[in-house]
Amino acid sequence: MNIFNIIRKQIIRKIGNYRIDLDDKIWASMHKKYGKTNKDTKNYLNNFEMDVYSENGEDGVLLKIIEKTNIQNKYFVEFGAWDGEKFSNTCNLRKNYGWEGVLFESRWSRVRDANNAGINCIYLEKIDPFNINSKFEKYDVPVEFGLLSIDIDSDDYWVWEALNNFKPIIVIIETHPGIINDYPISSVYGKSGCYKSEINKGYYGANLNAMCMLARKKGYEFVTTVHYNAVFIKQDYFHLLELPQLDTIEIINKYFQLSEYWFTHRDRKNRKWVRLDTLE
Repeated sequence: MNIFNIIRKQIIRKIGNYRIDLDDKIWASMHKKYGKTNKDTKNYLNNFEMDVYSENGEDGVLLKIIEKTNIQNKYFVEFGAWDGEKFSNTCNLRKNYGWEGVLFESRWSRVRDANNAGINCIYLEKIDPFNINSKFEKYDVPVEFGLLSIDIDSDDYWVWEALNNFKPIIVIIETHPGIINDYPISSVYGKSGCYKSEINKGYYGANLNAMCMLARKKGYEFVTTVHYNAVFIKQDYFHLLELPQLDTIEIINKYFQLSEYWFTHRDRKNRKWVRLDTLE
């Protein structure tokens, strides 16, 4: 790769190269195409959706995946972790199944509440693409571990992309449920965050298409979606789940669950996104 292409890609990551058409007719067509997806269009794992601490059934699906694949490395990493319990994808494993791990949360009040509740594995850290590997090293995360949960409502794609020194077996990561999936798209690094202010609503994260593309590059197979979270597993474990390998179009048609809220609260400022296939 020549120096010109390296510079070009770095510029695109920082400023974007794609605007989503906000025409209501196009969005209505998208709703018609994807609006009927639910757990009945997915696979058998979604029949096990159940919440103990999770928000949308993730606890039950993760337990079934772990059972089917007989994962012995019972270590997790989760960020953002809230207070270690609310909407957590790892709390059930920690409290009820003997798992250990670390939780990262960027808001001091949530870390304080967790510490006051006796949760000592949570740390005040803001994870980003530049520090993720060093933070994992700082907290002695094993090179290979059982579960990584990413839900930071911002640079989710860029953070997972940057994780090069560690190999979680299962990855569950939030996707943007209100933008098109015709192309792999992510918000520009460092410029998203749906709760920073009212105007930022709708501009965050990456679509399911993008996460599938990244997962394959990293050696993972798509497992399912639980609400807006996509679940992936390392390729050498995938056969144990007895699921068919699907291409991206099949995944989107069967598993992309469009959010009415994020559909109506799309980024009205019409900022640029990064169309990730142009960086290949």
